[in-house]
Amino acid sequence: MNNKLSILFGLGLMLLTSCSSGYTIKGKLAGNELDGQQVMIINLATDEAVDSGLVENNSFLIKGTVEEPAVCAALIGNKFSYFVLENARIALDMEKSFNASATPLGKSFEALYTAMNQLNESTNQKLGELAPEEQQAYYENEVIPASKVLAKEHLDKNLDNTMGEFAYMLYSSFADPQELIDAYEAMGDNLKDNPQTLRIYQKSKSMLTTAEGMPFVDFTVTNAQGTQSLSDYVGKGKYVLVDFWASWCGPCLQETPNIVELYEKYHKKGLDILGVAVWDKPEDTQKKIEELGLPWPQIIDAQRIPTDIYGIQGIPHIILFGPDGTIVARNLRGEAMKAKIAEVMGAK
Repeated sequence: MNNKLSILFGLGLMLLTSCSSGYTIKGKLAGNELDGQQVMIINLATDEAVDSGLVENNSFLIKGTVEEPAVCAALIGNKFSYFVLENARIALDMEKSFNASATPLGKSFEALYTAMNQLNESTNQKLGELAPEEQQAYYENEVIPASKVLAKEHLDKNLDNTMGEFAYMLYSSFADPQELIDAYEAMGDNLKDNPQTLRIYQKSKSMLTTAEGMPFVDFTVTNAQGTQSLSDYVGKGKYVLVDFWASWCGPCLQETPNIVELYEKYHKKGLDILGVAVWDKPEDTQKKIEELGLPWPQIIDAQRIPTDIYGIQGIPHIILFGPDGTIVARNLRGEAMKAKIAEVMGAK
């Protein structure tokens, strides 16, 4: 082979190697107590495992490829470390909760993570100085607005990459539906097509159409009991408290005694209650209903049908519908729920 061909062949081999190369994650731990166990790499946007590796001699090595970079966490035992997974060489120190990288995405994530940590530290310090009755007001008036600004600033700097996805998810915890819609519409096409950002956008649109003061949106579920619709119960001339819940959901079960109390106090006065079991196995739902002795009707095995329509991102989510089906209040919990029911039932 002549010199020119050798050079061209070598260059082609280098390009082929470069195009097909993926990520190499080298991780280390302080001790050997976790040797023999698996470290999992979890995509924080999807909560799905994307890779794993075995710890040997206080370290692990994981190789693979990723189509799109993602903000991930490496998990093993009670240790975790956040990082950006991309097709590059990645060094993880599992004694640190965050590992920065020299790539542009790594630096961007480092800036957001550092700002979040500083906000958390100042929040914890301030909460420690406040009386318990002052803490909620401080969180609502100071922490939430500051978190919202922080997330939006980083979103605006990353409108077409993985960090934009992560910042948008963070922003969705603090922004109202219209703000989330506006932010989505300012994104580049790559980020708009991301399944996670699209999901938040669609839920935000659903929340606008099912906001307080809007008419109820019907849905129909076919299950072992037959076909049931929300309109079978709502818009029939009574106030209806609808509890979107699941048998495995601890906070849902914590609200159950409050709903039982409202049922016993107001049902004979005209308040109806409906349970809608979502994201749950129907047999588990039925078992929990019988175990708790819940006396109100239930729509079982609804899964994501109602939560997508009503833009519900977490449960329990309790909605009060008026006699004509108008949405009176959303996301009711605890004492606030009791106060709202007392208000509307007292006005009858």
